[in-house]
Amino acid sequence: MRYQRVYPQGLPGKRALNVLPTGEHLCPLQPGIPWQDLLPKGAMNFWTGSQACPPNKYVLRVEVSPNGTMKVDGCPSHESLSYVPFPDTKTWNTSSKDLFQINKEVLAQLKEIPYGPSAQLPPDCESFLVQCGSATRQLFFRKTQRQASSPSPSLKASPQQYNILVLFIDAVSHRHFYRKLPLTAEVLFQMTKKSGFSLHEYFRYSLTGFNTDPNTLALYTGHLWDEGETSHRHEPLWEGLRRNGYVTAWMNDDCDDWSVSCMKRTTSYALSHELLAPFCHPEYYPAVGHPFGNFKGPYSIRRRCLFGHYVHHHAFAWVNHMVSLYHKKQPFAFFNAFIEGHEGSGEVLSTMDAELADFLKKASDSGLFEDTVLLLLSDHGNHMSLSYVYTENGRQEHESPFLFVSVPDSLAAAADVDDPSRTVGQNLERNEQVLVNAFDIHFFLKVLIQWQDRENLHGDAQGWWRQSLLSNKRANRTCEEAKVPDNFCWCHHPNSMPT
Repeated sequence: MRYQRVYPQGLPGKRALNVLPTGEHLCPLQPGIPWQDLLPKGAMNFWTGSQACPPNKYVLRVEVSPNGTMKVDGCPSHESLSYVPFPDTKTWNTSSKDLFQINKEVLAQLKEIPYGPSAQLPPDCESFLVQCGSATRQLFFRKTQRQASSPSPSLKASPQQYNILVLFIDAVSHRHFYRKLPLTAEVLFQMTKKSGFSLHEYFRYSLTGFNTDPNTLALYTGHLWDEGETSHRHEPLWEGLRRNGYVTAWMNDDCDDWSVSCMKRTTSYALSHELLAPFCHPEYYPAVGHPFGNFKGPYSIRRRCLFGHYVHHHAFAWVNHMVSLYHKKQPFAFFNAFIEGHEGSGEVLSTMDAELADFLKKASDSGLFEDTVLLLLSDHGNHMSLSYVYTENGRQEHESPFLFVSVPDSLAAAADVDDPSRTVGQNLERNEQVLVNAFDIHFFLKVLIQWQDRENLHGDAQGWWRQSLLSNKRANRTCEEAKVPDNFCWCHHPNSMPT
């Protein structure tokens, strides 16, 4: 019974409810017994060796001029010094970004260049590797700003365009988030005490399909997954964002571009920046053989290391780099995907706790979230673990991903388009307990694209508001209403959680 009580808990003072304070009954959640909470940290992969990454021998410093000329310091004169520019992948076509082809395409373009006084990066290079001797490889990012597209005439006089920052961690349940990311959970709790923004935690955030493809298709395009569909093209959110004056960026710390397969696009010019190529390097992603094994690559149950650090270290460094380039200068929408939760042991996720917590703390302390919408979320729980294969709770957790949303106070104070007596903040708080999924988030972001003109929403755009997380949802919303597939529907379960 004790562990059944742990299962629905959230941040201090929050938990999943059966009935709203208004007396409205909610979709019942099935009680779970999270037996994984009994296991000590590292119990499932302790035998794989150290979870720390071997550090670089030297710490290098690099300066890059506006025209791409490089200056490198920190490498002793007796060591060889070279650099490797990574290709810009954002406009590659579908065949080049095929799941089993993209790493080969990246490797074919990698060229190690001896460092000298005339060392210069290619014009389109935004990330590059500097190698000092045989024991130091260090990844750097170039300060390259892209001009956002001009917003449409109706939006030019906008008093406010909110930035959008998405941190997406594949295959992590709500309960597993607390199990493996305690430092991050504590930072989120401290964020609830800050002014300038409000943080919301969603207890009935559900699936639109079994794995990443259907859930990200719903999130980024607002469409259901159709296995038989081969030609129809769906527009991803960043195309609308780019048209309306946003700088857009995509990062995935797996050598994969979901948007090619899920969105059926041949290529894209809607992204201002993309970071994929460094994560195709053979130090992390196997150059030959099957790349998705248990001991190396993006599904490995061992530590994930690249260039002297955890793989996610470079991802967070890039996010910080991008924020520093554009915050307070141009509105931005940055979509960042992490693969650390997608493996069989359930332990690798804990390696990113310290850096995720540090990123969120510094971002909240800096005031970033006072004008930026943060989405911290997963697509589904772990479906690769022994828990999923052998226990009912594992299957329950697969259907229960996590979702946290932070919104600036000015956004929370805005009136509900359909009911001006209510505010967006009131709706977001109410919906913490209501059945929601990726479609609600998608239409939330669609509304943000048109935020300056929201009072004039009509036709399809008016439907966006009512389908979004911003609207006042019915408490006992059904799976059919929320587009939750029948086989993943919690509301069929007769039992409710213990109180």
